[in-house]
Amino acid sequence: MRLKRNRSIHYLSLLVTAVIIFMSFPSSSQPIQGPRYEKKQENGDNGYSVISLKKEGLAIVKNKEKYREGKRLWEMILLDTALNERHTAELELESRINLIGYEYVSNELYLLFRKTDSDINNFLLLQTNLTTFLTTNYTIKQQLNFKITHFTVAGGSTIFGGYVNREPAVFLYELKSDQTKIVPGFFLSDTELLDLRLNQNNTFNVLIMERGFPENKKLVIRTFDEWGNLILEDIMKIPAERAILSGMTSTLEHDEFVILGTWGLVKSNLATGFYSVNVDPFSEQSVQFYDFGELNHFFEYLGPKKAEKEFAKAKRSRTAGKIPDFKANVNAIKIGEHEDGFSLLSEVYNPSSNLNSSPYWNNYPSPYGNPYTYGYNPYGFNSFGSRNYNSPYSSYSTTQNSDVSLFHSSLVFFDLQGRIKEDYGFKLNSLKQPSLDQASDFTVRKKNNLSIAFKNEETINIKTWAGDSIIQDTLKIKMKNPTDKLRQEHPQNTGLREWYSNKFYVWGYESIKDLEKNDDQARYIFYINKLEIK
Repeated sequence: MRLKRNRSIHYLSLLVTAVIIFMSFPSSSQPIQGPRYEKKQENGDNGYSVISLKKEGLAIVKNKEKYREGKRLWEMILLDTALNERHTAELELESRINLIGYEYVSNELYLLFRKTDSDINNFLLLQTNLTTFLTTNYTIKQQLNFKITHFTVAGGSTIFGGYVNREPAVFLYELKSDQTKIVPGFFLSDTELLDLRLNQNNTFNVLIMERGFPENKKLVIRTFDEWGNLILEDIMKIPAERAILSGMTSTLEHDEFVILGTWGLVKSNLATGFYSVNVDPFSEQSVQFYDFGELNHFFEYLGPKKAEKEFAKAKRSRTAGKIPDFKANVNAIKIGEHEDGFSLLSEVYNPSSNLNSSPYWNNYPSPYGNPYTYGYNPYGFNSFGSRNYNSPYSSYSTTQNSDVSLFHSSLVFFDLQGRIKEDYGFKLNSLKQPSLDQASDFTVRKKNNLSIAFKNEETINIKTWAGDSIIQDTLKIKMKNPTDKLRQEHPQNTGLREWYSNKFYVWGYESIKDLEKNDDQARYIFYINKLEIK
C-alpha cells in the first residue's frame, strides 16, 4: 500500500509539473482578435480605402458623394492602434476628382487625387501631418499624356512612375519649390518599368527591363537621391532563353541590396520560377534563376500525387540541363527584409476567361456606384500592400469585373547573397476575387516562427510555423457585441494585411442583426478587426 501511495504521489507530482511547464511555455500559435471598429453604412455609400500607418494606426478615406458649394466632400478618419478615432476631417475637393494612390512616410500621410477622364490632367496631393493634423494641398501640373503606375515620396519630393506613349517615364515634384522635373535616363522604347520604391535613407530605386533582341535583354536598376540625382546604376544581362516577368528591389535596411521577382520562358506570360540578383555596380552580378521544382512547398496546392509528379519531372529536366516545363500564373506581391536575408511573398492564381485582353494599360477602373465594390485602388499600388500594375506590355489588363481564383500563397526566404534558404506554402482554396489583388500576408516573429493568413468571407485562415510545429487555425470574424449575429458578409472590398509587430488588420462589410432587438432590422456596417499572433 505504501509503495502504491508513493507511486501515486510521484505520478501526481509529474502530472502537476507537466501542467505547470505546459502553462508556462508560450503557445506557438495564439491568434487573438482584439479591438473592432465599426462605421454604419447607408444604402448607396461608397466603400472605404484602408491605409496602414504602421504603429501610428490606420487611415480610412472615402468619397461621401455629397456636395457643398460645388465641391465634393471626402471623409478622412485616422484611427489609433486600438482602433479608436483620433482625428476626423472633411475634405472639399473638385467634383470630378478621384483618389488614385496613397503613401505613408515619416509621420506624413499623402493622398493622391486626379480627374480620371484623361491622362493629361493635373494631380492633387494632400499631405497630412499625423501629429498636428494639418493638411497641405499641392497642385502638380501635368502637360504630358502620362499613365501613372507608381507613386512614392522621398524626402521633400514626390516621385511618379508610369508611361508616356508606351515609354517609361519618371517625374519628380519638389514640394517646397513647386517645381516638376523629369528624371533623366528613361523615355526608351522597348523598355518596361518594373518597380519604383523608396529606400530607408530617402533615396529611391527605379527598376526597368530593356527588352530589345533576345541577346541584348537587360535588367537595369538606378538609385536617385530625393532631388533626382543619379547615385547608383547597375546593369544585369538576362539570358536569351529567359524572360523577366516581375521585379522588386529591397530598400537598404542593411548593406546588401537585392532584386527579387518571377521569370519565365521567352514569349510566355506564365512564370517558371523565381530569381534573385544582388546589386553591385562595381562587379558583374549574375541573375540566379530557380524553377518552382526547387522549392519544397510550392506544388502543395496541386495535391500529393500531382506535386510528387511535378517534383520528379522538374528534377529530370534540371539533370538533363533543360528548363522544367511547369508554368503558372504567379503574382509577386511583397518583398521583406530580415537580419539574415530577404523574403518574397507571391500568389498563384487563375484568371477567368472574361479578363479584358488589351495591349494597353487599362485606364482607371472605377469602384464607385456600389458601397461594397472591390477595394479602391485603381492603380493597384500602395506603400505597404501589393504593387501590382498593368503596363503597356502586360498581356492583359484586369478590370473590376474580372474574376480571379487564388490557389496558393508562397513565401520564399533568401539569404543575403540571394540564395534560396527555405520556403513555405499555404493553400488559398480557390479563393474568388473580382480582380487580381493581394489576398494573403505574413508576419515573422523570429527565426523559424512565422504565420501566413488570409480572409475568406466571414473566416480568417491562419497557418503558423513554430520550429518543427505547423498549426492551422480558422477563426470566425469577431462581432463587436455578444448579441450580434452575422446575416451576410459581403464578398467585395474586403481583405487582410500585415500591420505591425505580429499584427494584422482585417476589414470588410457586413449586415448584422442584434438578437436583443425584436424587429428584423439589420444594420449595415464597415468594420476593421485587429488580429494578433501571440
